[in-house]
Parts: sequence; structure tokens; C-alpha cells
Amino acid sequence: MHQQEKMLGHLADSRQQVVARKNKGEISPEMEDLLAEALPKIDAEGKRFIREVVVFNRIIGNTNCVKTTSADDDAILYARRPYNDGETRFVKNRDPEPSNKLYIVLKRSNDKFNYVLIKAAIGEAREPEMWDEVYFEIDSTARGRSNEFWSSHAIVWGSEEVLPESVVVIN
Repeated sequence: MHQQEKMLGHLADSRQQVVARKNKGEISPEMEDLLAEALPKIDAEGKRFIREVVVFNRIIGNTNCVKTTSADDDAILYARRPYNDGETRFVKNRDPEPSNKLYIVLKRSNDKFNYVLIKAAIGEAREPEMWDEVYFEIDSTARGRSNEFWSSHAIVWGSEEVLPESVVVIN
């Protein structure tokens, strides 16, 4: 494990550990606890890339990724979040929703024994954002799914840090 990595837990076979890279932002203690509980339920099966939804038998928090309706009904804006390479779709007039699911994305590290946490978020699976080339390199069909998903979903405004100078209001 490198100095810029933090061990988060082990996958189902207990030989493969999952690490977080410190240059991708901090993980809250609450999320670390959820990951410690969820990671042993994931079987890597030698996959290079893992997208998994782990279902808990309780509400674990609120998802900030919500379904949106027509542009006339929702106040949509775009902004860039720190550590991201592109703009994210946000909605102002929605609230986070309770969820019993944790969405986890892992990528096998170069040493082929461990996995790096790419994303962990409360809620259903979500498609990669249009600017996220890492996903598109691995799954060539993801771009079409991404466009469809993010035209009908958004992150609740105020639930994540954004770069103020990047905000673009649509309506």
C-alpha cells in the first residue's frame, strides 16, 4: 500500500483489499463504516472493474442522486465538484431521499491484488457522468447509458461541495 492510500477493508474472498487514494478527497467516518460492512459482501471474481449495489436491512442514509422531471418542473443547474473533471447536473427543488443501498465502484489496482475505490454513494446504481472517461475506457456502451441516465437524474443542490465559479443555471 502506498503512502497516499488508506485501507478500507477486504472483499468477500478476504485476500483482496480495497484502498482509497487520498488525492481523490476525504471519506467521512460514516462512509468508512458503511464500506467496512459492505465490502465483504462483494465478490471480485477477477473482474478489472466492479460496480455493485449492496442492500442493507436498514436505512443507511439519504441518497442525493434523485430522479428529475421535465425542465419546467425542476430547477436544473450545472457545476463542477472538486476532484471531478467535468460539470455535474444538479437540481435545486428536490430533497435527498432515504435509502438502504450503497453504490460502490472499484477498479483493480496495477498490482492486480487490490482494488481502488472509485466511488461510494448512498442509493441506487448511477451511470458515469459524461466527462468520466475512466468508465468509458472499460465499458464502451456506458456513454449512451450515461446520457440517458443523467438527462433524468441530478444531484440535490447543496448536498455536495461545488466550485462556485463553475455554476451554470439552466432554469
